[in-house]
Amino acid sequence: MIKVVLFDVDGVLVNGSKFAETLQNDYGITRNQTRDFFRGKFLDCLIGKADLKKEIEPFLKEWKIQLTTDEFVQYWFKSEDSVNNSLVEMVKKLKADGIHCHSATNQEQYRVDYILKEMGFADLFEKVFSSSYVGVQKPEVAYFEKIMSELNATRDEVMLWDDIDRFVEAARQFGINAELYTDTTNFRQIMKEKYSFNL
Repeated sequence: MIKVVLFDVDGVLVNGSKFAETLQNDYGITRNQTRDFFRGKFLDCLIGKADLKKEIEPFLKEWKIQLTTDEFVQYWFKSEDSVNNSLVEMVKKLKADGIHCHSATNQEQYRVDYILKEMGFADLFEKVFSSSYVGVQKPEVAYFEKIMSELNATRDEVMLWDDIDRFVEAARQFGINAELYTDTTNFRQIMKEKYSFNL
């Protein structure tokens, strides 16, 4: 019996445009130009080993973006602020039925703060297991081990919903239930037919 449901953020709870697309549309900055940042220092930010605002500053000069670091970070987070309200309502129903709901996401700390305070997830979830908090990213085994150490549940009582196949497979290999999220219709159907939840 499922007691805990973990939800990914981007692509599941949040369905806005990718920031790379917004940056290219607004400033003409291509993915090739941002690759060094997102495949470099940003990875350290995701696991809490570097500060996003400090690491992004030299790149803003390189990209010739006339915003302060704080303004740019706010612009970034707002561009991806598109909450999947239909799914949020189903999360609320799960909570009303006594299911413990948490978020499990690869995020750096400033975005976690934004998600909690500006997007209302602090009221929606008991905990947000971000990679910056855990110290490693999905799909590392250590990521799932850290989550399980803080849950009052066995692996077979825990479920993850994610939109990335390899994360779903890694969770299954670890021993927790995991499903690939595509849309709310599919979510509702699987929750009903496979797990007996009426949402």
